[in-house]
Amino acid sequence: MKITREEKVDIARKLANKIPVEAILDERRNSMNEKLNRIHLITRQDIKNIKEEYNISSDGILDSNDVLSVNKWDDGLKNRKDSPVVVFKDQNIFDENLYPGMKADFLLVIMNASQKDMLRFYGNDTICLDFTHGMNAYWFDLAALLVLNDKREGFPASFILSNQQDFTALTLAFAAV
Repeated sequence: MKITREEKVDIARKLANKIPVEAILDERRNSMNEKLNRIHLITRQDIKNIKEEYNISSDGILDSNDVLSVNKWDDGLKNRKDSPVVVFKDQNIFDENLYPGMKADFLLVIMNASQKDMLRFYGNDTICLDFTHGMNAYWFDLAALLVLNDKREGFPASFILSNQQDFTALTLAFAAV
């Protein structure tokens, strides 16, 4: 008996989302109802083979090429209702209609549901931007969009990662959030 392609894809997605191997094993083994299938007998070796087949490292890297890894991560989140990705434009997208003025630029805007709620609730008061410049191998800048909560403490409402923290990139990011 073999593990089906759908089951492998499901396990690969969980590995990519950094769900621990032990949790995957427990879930599969506990899902057995009346009929015993191969998936209920999954082993660590099976999971290791799936990691290799789908090129997933232990720390959630989907591809050794960073551009492809981020693209795969975004693709995996696109159809999810709870996707934290607000905007993703990689450096290989040259669409002036969608991203005016950002020909070969990278832009990733991330905001989860609780951050969105905080921005809606506290965003009419004070909004701040905190920049961290070039702290990765690609010299991308990270901007944290902060709102002040009821204790007047900064709460990150969104993260903007880009190779350019200029008017164009920030305008697109702000329009998206």
